[in-house]
Amino acid sequence: MWDESRNAHQSTQAGLEKDQHLVDALAEFDLQIALPKDLPTLRVMSMGNYMRPDNMFVSSSLYEAVIQCKTLPEECPAKTDHFLVVTTLSMDPRTQQDTLRPNYRGVDLEEVREEMALRLEKLGPEGEI
Repeated sequence: MWDESRNAHQSTQAGLEKDQHLVDALAEFDLQIALPKDLPTLRVMSMGNYMRPDNMFVSSSLYEAVIQCKTLPEECPAKTDHFLVVTTLSMDPRTQQDTLRPNYRGVDLEEVREEMALRLEKLGPEGEI
């Protein structure tokens, strides 16, 4: 199941039970891994070797918009061991059409009253008020 024998402990029953909460959360929130496989996210300062303890998750709806997800080990801030993760998304801004609405503040109220009076006369009474 695992590529290297040193990771065999992860395929044991205890290892699988320990990681089940992560698997459940990924399924519940419908998350996908954006960071490519085998890309290190950390350099251990004491030994200088590279590791990948971190990952980058995005929602499934956003996953299709991921153009690139990479780490920048050369831009690691001083006295830190984790690398910056840069994610590039394809986001096309959508334009929204403004719906025309009446401007009640700019209306001539006298003209409105006259128009309403004419329309009310045409209606006539439905019954006794």
